[in-house]
Amino acid sequence: MKKEIIIEAGQDIIKKEAEALNIFAGSLDSSFFDAVELILNCKGKVIVSGIGKSGHIANKITATFSSIGIPSVFLHPAEASHGDMGVIGRGDIVILLSNGGESQEIFDLLDYCNNNNTPLVAVVGHVGSTLYKKSDIQIVIPQLGEGTTIKAPMISTTLMIAAGDALAASLIKYKNITNEDFKKYHPGGKIGATLLKVSEVMKSGKELPIVYEDQIMSDALIEMSNKSLGCTAVLSKGANFLGIITDGDLRRHMSDDFVLKNVCDVMTKNPRYIDSNFLVVDALKLMSDLRITSLFIIDSGDLKGIIHMHDCIRLGLKPVDEE
Repeated sequence: MKKEIIIEAGQDIIKKEAEALNIFAGSLDSSFFDAVELILNCKGKVIVSGIGKSGHIANKITATFSSIGIPSVFLHPAEASHGDMGVIGRGDIVILLSNGGESQEIFDLLDYCNNNNTPLVAVVGHVGSTLYKKSDIQIVIPQLGEGTTIKAPMISTTLMIAAGDALAASLIKYKNITNEDFKKYHPGGKIGATLLKVSEVMKSGKELPIVYEDQIMSDALIEMSNKSLGCTAVLSKGANFLGIITDGDLRRHMSDDFVLKNVCDVMTKNPRYIDSNFLVVDALKLMSDLRITSLFIIDSGDLKGIIHMHDCIRLGLKPVDEE
């Protein structure tokens, strides 16, 4: 088995899928707009359904909608025929995926929607199929084959996923959904961590290492030892942020009378700091770029907190050079 042949086969299907996606993008018309408008005006849930490969994709679309604040559930068409049809309530809409549009399992669901005036959006490949005829809005998947010598769904399923993503992207744009909105629906995992602001994880109050301009280095050493962050902020008597003392500063200024020196003689002036709206992931990148382990958080000249690289790593994030 030649490596070149295997790689070429992989490249071939990806190229065909990319070409199909471009064709599909150019085919979106007023029906796509009608589908987006229907979802925006939905008073209930968006129910997404499909059988086989289409069912797996329907599950993915459901999860995407839910993550952007669109109430959505997956309904298996076979289960719907055996008692789960009651999931569909007043004000709900149904999105049904089927490339061929003639799968026996979807017919009961089609009839239920038609008989109960439930709006139905079809993501369908074959114009003129039962699904196409019985749906209110049709997003048509171009029929471009599947890309290999057999009919295993590849290109058609790629286009179905793209149809769901296109709907979601349009909803995000129209509703002006922000990262703050997205974070509410996705607080966990690495995605949630990347959307956190430093104000949500920073150490503050009594956890902050602080000394004042009139103190000496013995005070700073005690404070740094007690707070275990490898640094301390230096504030003026009026609580303005003046500088920072780090472990590196200790080594650079070590002398016989070191502990008696004024903290202002040892501190690093005008150190880099961030504000409380900074994202944790951006703070971690900045620390990695500057090769430092902590950043103080300053808002309008006032010291609010400190974030340490370990705080970021505990959230599952990694420094840029480790990604």
